[in-house]
Amino acid sequence: MIKHYFTLFITLACIPLYAQTITVLNDTPGSRVFLNGVFVGEGTVTKFPTDPGDYQVTIKSDNETIFSERAMVGVGENTVVNANTFIGSTSVPSTVINYGSKQVEEKRLRKTLRGKLGLGGQWNPFGSGFSIRFHPIDRWGIQGIGWLSTDNNREKSTLRGRLTYDLEDTLLSVDQLAVVYVGIGLGKKSDNYSSDPDYGSFTATNTDETALLEAFIGADFSFGGRTIFWNIEAGFVQAERTKTAFSGSASTKTERNGFVSLGAHIYFN
Repeated sequence: MIKHYFTLFITLACIPLYAQTITVLNDTPGSRVFLNGVFVGEGTVTKFPTDPGDYQVTIKSDNETIFSERAMVGVGENTVVNANTFIGSTSVPSTVINYGSKQVEEKRLRKTLRGKLGLGGQWNPFGSGFSIRFHPIDRWGIQGIGWLSTDNNREKSTLRGRLTYDLEDTLLSVDQLAVVYVGIGLGKKSDNYSSDPDYGSFTATNTDETALLEAFIGADFSFGGRTIFWNIEAGFVQAERTKTAFSGSASTKTERNGFVSLGAHIYFN
């Protein structure tokens, strides 16, 4: 009987020597680590006790999954999972920045540099002017572009409205962010005379109005951690131009063209 108790004691005493653990190397600040969906800690988790088996290691930041990988824990082993790797690689440690941290930094810069309201200007061959951008709902945005000038009996104006959607945020380098977006828009460009410039010519143009319908893709670029973003766009526009003479006669012409547009905005939170 004493021999049996002694054997049981030795067996129980040796169990801790063969305990298995898992270590998750994770440098993303404030991120949460999960094993098979169960929260086990924040940041780097060192030698967390587990049973032998297969585990799904998941790391989340702001409720978004930034790392997910399966790991096998053997009897008596300390399995190490390195979450600090380049995107698309599970074996090459990153000495610059890991994918999860990259996503977190992109979100930080977006909130810090590219606020909800942007004021600036937009140049476009079919209608340039002052520009106001507003992002009321996450990646959705609206933009208004307008310009008005008068010269003696002539008045020129541009008014355009646009709807945009941000496709992707890309970290270019430290404190430099690029945002790729697409959009559609419509507007009107007018060139009107209040009196006949040819003094009596009924065929002279009284109003020259162009209805615009556009679709485009563009990119915003920040520089040096500032809230100033430069943008470039490429797209297609349908322009329906109607000329009306002082005599009342009118002519309409529709054209479809590609365009390149440039702009700059200062953003405010």
